Amino acid sequence: MGGREGVIALDDRLATPADDRHCKLPPIFDREPLRCRDALVIAFDGECSFCSGWVSFVADRDQTGRFFFATVQSAIGRNALAAAGLPDDQISTVLLMSRSAILARSDAAIAILTGLGGMWKAVGLFRLVPRAIRDGAYDFVARNRYRIAGRKTVCALPRGIDPSRFIH
Repeated sequence: MGGREGVIALDDRLATPADDRHCKLPPIFDREPLRCRDALVIAFDGECSFCSGWVSFVADRDQTGRFFFATVQSAIGRNALAAAGLPDDQISTVLLMSRSAILARSDAAIAILTGLGGMWKAVGLFRLVPRAIRDGAYDFVARNRYRIAGRKTVCALPRGIDPSRFIH
């Protein structure tokens, strides 16, 4: 993962993007239940019905319970956006945070789906598609997400998610 564009390394031992930034996540991985080495946090637009549906889809299929969730509107989400070098109003971007990196846009979506295991691992083949094309498709959906499924006036817990998996 290190050194690839779109991957922000958080561990100084890992390669960093071309602008040579080092960034640190808030200490969310130091608290329970995120101390598990495999824990991953998905930051998403909590006002977006499409995004909440995506999170419910992931939660329903996450057999291992390794995915946790936070909105990009939360302090954790805003800190993750900053750590990834994104403006805090870039709420259209899904982020996947681990102990060592932050993935964004199509890289995050592919990693989330392959992380579900089983047949979802086949989604990893999309990594063969150039990132510019993948991110272009991602950006098209992101720009139209409110038209696709609507917008909520408040961030609400998506259906089907155990509240203990939602990070505040």
